[in-house]
Amino acid sequence: MASLALWTVLSIGVPSGLAAQGSPQGPEFQLNSYTTNNQVWPDVAIEASGDFVAVWASDGSDGGDTSNGSIQAQRFRADGSPVGAQIQINSYTTSFQAFPKVAVGLDGKFVVTWMSAGSDGSDQDGGAVQMRIFEADGSPASQELQVNTFTTGFQSMPEVAIAESGEFVIAWVSDGSYGDDSSGYSVQARLFTPAGQPISAEFQVNDFTTGNQGFPGVSWSQDGEFVVVWDSDGSFGTDIDGPSIQARRFGSFGVPISGAFQVNTYTPDLQIGPRVAADSTGGFVVVWSSLGSPESDQSGDSVQALRFDAQDVPHGEQFQVNTYTTFGQMAAAIAVQPNGGFQVAWMSEGSSGSDTSSTSLHARQFRADGTPVDADFQVNTYTTGQQNGASIASDGSGNFIIAWHSPGSLETDSSGLSVQARRFDDLFRDGFESGDRGRWSLSVP
Repeated sequence: MASLALWTVLSIGVPSGLAAQGSPQGPEFQLNSYTTNNQVWPDVAIEASGDFVAVWASDGSDGGDTSNGSIQAQRFRADGSPVGAQIQINSYTTSFQAFPKVAVGLDGKFVVTWMSAGSDGSDQDGGAVQMRIFEADGSPASQELQVNTFTTGFQSMPEVAIAESGEFVIAWVSDGSYGDDSSGYSVQARLFTPAGQPISAEFQVNDFTTGNQGFPGVSWSQDGEFVVVWDSDGSFGTDIDGPSIQARRFGSFGVPISGAFQVNTYTPDLQIGPRVAADSTGGFVVVWSSLGSPESDQSGDSVQALRFDAQDVPHGEQFQVNTYTTFGQMAAAIAVQPNGGFQVAWMSEGSSGSDTSSTSLHARQFRADGTPVDADFQVNTYTTGQQNGASIASDGSGNFIIAWHSPGSLETDSSGLSVQARRFDDLFRDGFESGDRGRWSLSVP
């Protein structure tokens, strides 16, 4: 493939404001149609067609849940128009439901998982992890099901990833473990068939057990393999200065392929909140928040990233994602293209764009080799108050969508927090281009 450089035959100019930053496909738009009180913590999953589904937590519902918080969903076409009505996901309605996550399969069926303060299952001791499967048309394909079997204490912060086969894995934080971690919170996971039948028992992800392990992220790396990341109060690696970022790869039935390994190479202060996304080769990228940076951002939290190959070998050192460095940048989310290119979104205290009122949503695009397409850019167009809770998903063809919650809306929701989204198109979608938004050179194989 080294001969690709010899085939650079075309160079064209593009206007400096175009899609090297991710070309917006219209303004931000409101996801929720139920507008009473607060709608928060959205998550999005997208099909290859560009159609997508969004989930979020709501203070109320047009469905049967009026007790406190409910889990809601809405399906959308690729152009952002809604398909059908907003859906209440949870059937157990006592107390509150929160922190939803969603994954969509190749057939359009989607899985939603969330934390519930109680369960129709065996967990009545605190927070339980629940799930439900839906057909592509939004009709339920399963009942609400309890994921965790260890029920002592609190189970929360679930994450879900789905394989090409339709099998899926859910990872979460547990106040205890069937395994050897009895020192604090552990990270647990469980595998399921496309129909929601358990493939594995609940199993402990972390092998370092001192202190707390939390905030997991998960992504299928190859069919039958998946990678889990989390932050840990310690490490078998070099980071003994505070929370570190850990990762571990698993195969069929949850059998570990590797021990846990430390992701971050910068070790002063705190490293927290990792997210992971894999490409079609088995490689993956991890992003997280770091108090400090090995590069230019020394003003507060920064967003860091590190790329790995299919053998879990890092590509060089971690690197700073954000170019705007005033105050804190944190709570990152990531989506990866099949060719290895990726997009990162996060919350920024301030903005290089028009949002100077509080926190804004920023994003940045990278090529498969980790080089940036351009500087980071502001996602939100509504700029009053705090924009937070970024989620990002890509259709594998360069189109991506970012969702977040906002204290207001350009549309109908003025009663509290709303959930918003914005669609983007990537000029650099086939992996052969290079350059920035002022110049575009195309390498033809």
